[in-house]
Amino acid sequence: MAIELAAARCRALGVRNVAERLGGALRLFTDPQLVTERHLTLEGVIDWSYRALSAEAQTTFRYLSVMLGSFTLDTAEAVSSDGTLTPLDVDDALTELVDRSLLVRAQGRFRMLEPTRRFASDRLVGEDADRCRSRHVIAMSARVDRCHRGIASADEARWVVELDADWPDVRAAVRHCLDTDSRDEAIDLVVHLALESFNRRPEAFAWIDEAVRRYGDQPSARRHELLGAASYVAWTTLNIDRAVLLAEEALALEPVPGASLDILPQAGAMGAYNFSGQPLKAVVVATDALARSGENMPLSTSAWLRASEALSRALCGDAGAVESARRAVECGERSANPSALGMALYAQVVVHLVRGGNPMETALAHDRGFSLAASVRNQWLLGMFMGLPRPNLHQGDPAAQLTVTLDVIDDFLHSGWTTHAWGACWLVPDLLVELDRTIDAATWLGACAASSVPRLQLDALPHLLEQVKSGTASAELLAACALGGSMSFSELRRHTGLLA
Repeated sequence: MAIELAAARCRALGVRNVAERLGGALRLFTDPQLVTERHLTLEGVIDWSYRALSAEAQTTFRYLSVMLGSFTLDTAEAVSSDGTLTPLDVDDALTELVDRSLLVRAQGRFRMLEPTRRFASDRLVGEDADRCRSRHVIAMSARVDRCHRGIASADEARWVVELDADWPDVRAAVRHCLDTDSRDEAIDLVVHLALESFNRRPEAFAWIDEAVRRYGDQPSARRHELLGAASYVAWTTLNIDRAVLLAEEALALEPVPGASLDILPQAGAMGAYNFSGQPLKAVVVATDALARSGENMPLSTSAWLRASEALSRALCGDAGAVESARRAVECGERSANPSALGMALYAQVVVHLVRGGNPMETALAHDRGFSLAASVRNQWLLGMFMGLPRPNLHQGDPAAQLTVTLDVIDDFLHSGWTTHAWGACWLVPDLLVELDRTIDAATWLGACAASSVPRLQLDALPHLLEQVKSGTASAELLAACALGGSMSFSELRRHTGLLA
């Protein structure tokens, strides 16, 4: 029907003009050629169906206009049960709405077509609208909590897809909480989304930042988790000094070390300490949390923490990194959570590379971890694996490794993971030296040094680059290094001919 009515407008207005106006009022979809009044406009068709509904179905229809994406039966009941309508009333109303084609049901979820939703939204006004939006926030908070638990389980892939479908309404709920200054509800939502923002949805970085700017200095039950999440965001986006301050405040406020949601204070602190060149402090944070809360931690959380501990120990040159990585993999296996096990395998690969582990075991761990990350679309973990030497594919092939590294850097930058992007950039000078591109290597070295992100590679710089770093290289190389220090990433790529 909508296509037919839009096509009728094209006769007079043209396709381009109609397309530009599709987001406007429903009255666009009219055809004066039609005689029957209820078929004159798309709005008329919807209105005719709406008037034929029972009073309960009309009310439910208006309430469901707050849903921007598809939704489950439980969510529909939560949004529409207003004290007068019971969940059973809502169930009956949903059946009526589907029968009248005002609601579509597919794959266990419901959704409204956008013209229908706008019609219903225009009729949701006043206090009814305010109360309905409050119920929407409560419903989406429950969904975020459920998805959070599911994503930490063996069924992670399913719950990632569920959260994909819920995301437009999650976004709307967070925005409503922040706009209405609903502090506790906003904090609860963003801390439950913190790890997810890191792994797959960096859009939520901005929500965490806004929440901590508004509420970070106010007493609240989850303040330590909010500060930990904000530290996570800060070191990920290259604000290392702020990350350290936020993390230390979060740790000081945490009632029991390691008992917070997703170990957010520890996650913030360990990243901040590692990227500020203080990996020993990161090890202390991990061991304290494991000693105080290790037995009560979810296995997936324990795997993440032990993997992070292994990486920090490796940065310190601590032989205990091997045992930490082994325990991380053991916890990951028992949890059966793909991201947790993938993270543990990543730590194991790094430790093997640093300490000279068996090449075949390293390659198998790499490939398994990469496959696990891909199976649940963990973009951050995929990028971390791609930035590692791949013994089974690119060993001894610096050109291939350079291509992979540049792709990883691009992915990190596009996703908002600025610190990880510059961390991966430290691989580039070494590879350029292997390719005999010494001037370009010195230029990249200067850019990396100026980024303030420390070199986390555990092997020494090539001798030539050590000379550049110490100021004892040729004038040409030192000039290239100084030039690199003044360049952005895009300028650096253009100047050295490494275009995307």
